[in-house]
Amino acid sequence: MSVNRYDPGYLTSLLKDMQQGDPDAYAGIFAATFPKAYEKAITTLKDKYAAQDAVKAIYVKLFSVGENIIPDGKVFLRQLDNVTNQVVEGMKEYDHVGNEEITDANREMSNEEAGFLLEDIFSTLHMESGELPLDALVSYNDYRKSRTLTQRIFLVVIILLIAALPLYLIPPKVSVSLDSEASEWAPTYTVETQSLFSVDSIIAYIGYDLMPVTQNEDGDYVITPSEAGDMTVEITLTTGRTAETSVTVDKVDVTTPQLVSYYAENGFLYVYATDDESGINYDGIYAVDETGETLYPVSYSADEGMIVFNMLENNTNIYIPDNVGNELQIICSR
Repeated sequence: MSVNRYDPGYLTSLLKDMQQGDPDAYAGIFAATFPKAYEKAITTLKDKYAAQDAVKAIYVKLFSVGENIIPDGKVFLRQLDNVTNQVVEGMKEYDHVGNEEITDANREMSNEEAGFLLEDIFSTLHMESGELPLDALVSYNDYRKSRTLTQRIFLVVIILLIAALPLYLIPPKVSVSLDSEASEWAPTYTVETQSLFSVDSIIAYIGYDLMPVTQNEDGDYVITPSEAGDMTVEITLTTGRTAETSVTVDKVDVTTPQLVSYYAENGFLYVYATDDESGINYDGIYAVDETGETLYPVSYSADEGMIVFNMLENNTNIYIPDNVGNELQIICSR
């Protein structure tokens, strides 16, 4: 199935409602897109029930981010493709492949089966089901597709006419530069484009994982990678012209400091921790006891990875951050 069958604007409106926790919005996204995920699963795995398990895993992963989901239909469709490939290829690798012959009759999941599957997804995520039945949402989605067909054809004609203009055919120039003021272990990248037309969307990803893209006060697009690796940046202009570039992200610290050991002696609590990446922020270490009082170390040794507290009088949480904000929490009980 082509992504062009799906209306990114409609998906964007549903994604914004998802950010507000509307269960009908989750159901609407599922109704609009599950045929795409199921077709990939059934044609690859050749087993109806394995394909349904794959679809469940796909949407549990997509929906688990909840209010943190990016409210952009194009980004969601890209993420749906990436997660679908990841789940289906993972199941294929572990021999979850049947021998069903794929025909027009079994290529699509029935609305009844999809309804049961959606209920199972809501149950897994401990969410309440929406009030609108899946049949109604599927019917409305089909209605939107048929209603916008004429509009899409007209838009394509206009775009083809404009595409005759040489200027319109010029692709954007794009560059991605590492911000010099960013931390070595928490890098940020600025995306620069050269074009007479406005940017419609910017997508950055490493492997199957999308990287956060934001726009700062100056209007610059900034990427904050959440992992290291070869990062691809794709830019789409309002004209539809696209360009992409790649950059290697060398270091990203997303792990907390690690507890090595601890012991009590002579009225003091000795805690040993280590962090092989950005390092421990010793000035940021503190503890909070069960009364809400904040406590601080009496001393520390960065060379030894040692932090010393006065002996704790009651149950206390100790917090040990690294230099980019990842934080180790240690629960100490009396």
